[in-house]
Amino acid sequence: MQSWQNSGIVYFPIFENPFNILQVIFGDPAELFVINAPPFELDAPIYEKKFRVPEVPIFYGKIGGYYNLLSDIQFGVDTAGLMESICGTDSAYAVWDCASAKQDMGAAERVGRVLNSIYMRYWNEESYQAGGDTVVGSPRWSGIERDLGDKTVFDVHELSGEIDFKVGAGVDLVAVGSGFEGGPGIGGGIDLTDLCEATAPEDCKPGAEPDAPQPFYDGHIRAFDFLEQLSHGLKETFSMKFDFFVEFDSYIEMFEQRVWESTIGYFPLFTIDEDGMHWVGGGRSAGGSPIVGGLVFFDANGNGMPDRHEPRGFTNAEGQVALNVPFDRFDKNGDQNIDERDGMMMLMGGLDSKTGIPMDRVLSVAPQHTVLQ
Repeated sequence: MQSWQNSGIVYFPIFENPFNILQVIFGDPAELFVINAPPFELDAPIYEKKFRVPEVPIFYGKIGGYYNLLSDIQFGVDTAGLMESICGTDSAYAVWDCASAKQDMGAAERVGRVLNSIYMRYWNEESYQAGGDTVVGSPRWSGIERDLGDKTVFDVHELSGEIDFKVGAGVDLVAVGSGFEGGPGIGGGIDLTDLCEATAPEDCKPGAEPDAPQPFYDGHIRAFDFLEQLSHGLKETFSMKFDFFVEFDSYIEMFEQRVWESTIGYFPLFTIDEDGMHWVGGGRSAGGSPIVGGLVFFDANGNGMPDRHEPRGFTNAEGQVALNVPFDRFDKNGDQNIDERDGMMMLMGGLDSKTGIPMDRVLSVAPQHTVLQ
C-alpha cells in the first residue's frame, strides 16, 4: 500500500489524517482513496515535409499537419454513496441524521446510490471556490477561460485535442536555426457538466425550478448522479467547444530540437458548440494586451455600426468596460439569455496598451464572451 502511495498514482487520505478515520467510525462521509490517472498526451505529426532551396541551402521551406490529444482525470472512492444508500437520501448525511433527512426512495434507487461513492474529481474544493481549474501555461484549446468577478480562471476540458496544418520557412546555420510557420487549425474539447450536490429536495434534478434553493458543488461527479443526468440526454451531461482558427508562430531550434516558440498572432474564425457553429471573427495579439479607449457596443441589428439605441461604452486603462444589455429590449427570442442570436459585441478603435499602435480592425464576439483584448 505504501509503495502505491509513493508512486503518486494512488493515495489514501483516510490514513493521512486521524480525523478521517473518526468520520468513518461515527458515520460521516469520508474520503477513502484517490487514484491519479497518469496524464494522457499524444502529440505527433500527421505529415511533415522539409525542403531546401538549392541555390541557398541554409534556407528551407516546410509543410505539415499535426495533432495533439490531452486528458488528465482523477478518480476517488469515499463513503458518501454508502451514506446516501443507508439514509435513503440524495445527499450524504451522518448516520444519526438519517431520520430527519430521509426521503421517499425505493429500494432499487437506494442500492444504486452506493455507486455515488465512486467519483471523478472535476474541480477540487479550492479551485471551485476560485471558480474552476486554473492551469498556468495550458494550451488554449485544452479548456475555456472564464471571468468570475475579479478573477479569470481556466476550466479544463476532460478530453481535448487540436489538429492544425502549417506552412513555413526558416534558416539553418549548422547547429542553430530559426523560422516561422502558420496556418489553419481546429482545437477544443469535451467537458463534463459539473453536477451539483443536493442541499434541499430536487435542487439538483435536471429541470429544477429556477427559484430552488441555491445548490452547492463539491467538485465530484458521482457515478449514480452522472448516470441519472445522462438519462436526460447528452446535452444535459456534456458540453463541447471547438474553435476554427488561423495561427502564426516563430521559433528557434538547436540541433533540430525546438528550444523556444512564441505565437505571433492568433485569429479565431468560427466556434462550434452544442448549439451549432458561430462566427467569431477578429483577433488578438499574442501578448493579449488590453485595448484602451476602444468603443464597445452591442450590435443588435447586425449593421456593424453603433446606432443610437444600442448600448455602448469605452474601455478604460485596463481594457474594461461595463455594458448593460437589457433583456426587455434586446432578447429577441425571449429565452432570457443574450446570445449571438440577439446580436454581437463589437470593438472599434482604441490603442494597444503595450505597443501604442491604434487598432485598425473591428473585433466581434458573441455576447457570452466577456473578455475583449
